[in-house]
Amino acid sequence: MPFSVLGTLILWFGWLGFNGGSTFGLTPEVPGIMVNTVLAGVGGMLMAGLISLLQDKMIQVEPLMNGSLAGLVAITASANVVMTPIAMVIGATGSAIAYLVGKKCCTGG
Repeated sequence: MPFSVLGTLILWFGWLGFNGGSTFGLTPEVPGIMVNTVLAGVGGMLMAGLISLLQDKMIQVEPLMNGSLAGLVAITASANVVMTPIAMVIGATGSAIAYLVGKKCCTGG
């Protein structure tokens, strides 16, 4: 599990570079893009924690990691065009969808 957490942290740093670097320079948009990226990841993590708490009666680490990455994936295409509060909603929605699809595909339930 520690290597999974480390891998998730490395992906977070990479995602910030990927989304922030998509402008091909240090433009005035970059800080907003990076804030939206972080908030979407946090929104995904919070949603995954909530779902994990409701389903398992405890918060587990694996759903938190998966939820945060799902939030990052969800915001990637629109990080430069959405308002900051919406970025968190996009991340949370992406996390919920990833959880439900993963549950349906992997466990048959």
